[in-house]
Amino acid sequence: SSAASDVYKRQITWSVESATEGVSLADGTVMAQDGTLTVAADQAVGKLTVKATAVKDIASSDDTDANKVVGTFEVNVIAEKSFQVVAATVENGKVAFKVGDTENATSFKESETLEIVPTANAGYELDSVSYKLTSAEDDTYTTVTATEGKYTVAGNAIAGDITVKVTFKAINYKITNNTVAENGNSIAIRIGDTEAATAIVGQTLSLIHISEPTRH
Repeated sequence: SSAASDVYKRQITWSVESATEGVSLADGTVMAQDGTLTVAADQAVGKLTVKATAVKDIASSDDTDANKVVGTFEVNVIAEKSFQVVAATVENGKVAFKVGDTENATSFKESETLEIVPTANAGYELDSVSYKLTSAEDDTYTTVTATEGKYTVAGNAIAGDITVKVTFKAINYKITNNTVAENGNSIAIRIGDTEAATAIVGQTLSLIHISEPTRH
C-alpha cells in the first residue's frame, strides 16, 4: 500500500563522506531522505566526489553491505555570489543598509535581500531611491519602489556591486493666515516682497502689519 511505502521511505537513512583524496566534507553537509545533498556553508569550493550510503532497511538487524546501497557522484561546490553596496553622496539626509538583522551592512549575498533605509533631515522628505551597477560607465539608475513601506533590492536581481542613490526634497509647507482685519488693520505673510502661501526650509517669513490710512 502507499502507506506502507511511505513508512519504508521514512526508514531509509543516508550517510555521506568524501571520496576525493585529501578533501573532507565540512560539518553540516548532510544527505536528506529524498537523496538531496545539502552542502555546509563553510564547505571548500571546487569539485569533489561524494560517496553516499543508503541503508535499505533500518528495521533489520543486518548492518552488512548487503543491506546498503552505495554510490558515488561528483559535486561542484560554488561559492555564493556576494555584492558590495555603497551610497552615492547624500544631501539633506542619510541612508543606511540592512540585511536581515545586520545593521549598517556593506554587502549582501545572492540569496539575501538588501533593505535601503533613508532618513531625511528636518524640513525634508524622501524624493527618490535608485541604484546602478558600480561598474557601469553610464549614470543610469534603476528606480526602487517601496513595498510595504520598505525599499529593497534582491540579490538574485542584480549582476554585481551596486551604488545606491537617495535624494531628498524640501517639504513645501502650507501657510494659512488666520488673522482677521480689524479697523483697517491686518497682517500679511510674505517671503521678500511676495505674499506667501507656502514655504520651504531656509526661507524667511515676514509678518507685515498693514494699516489702512486714516481718512479725514
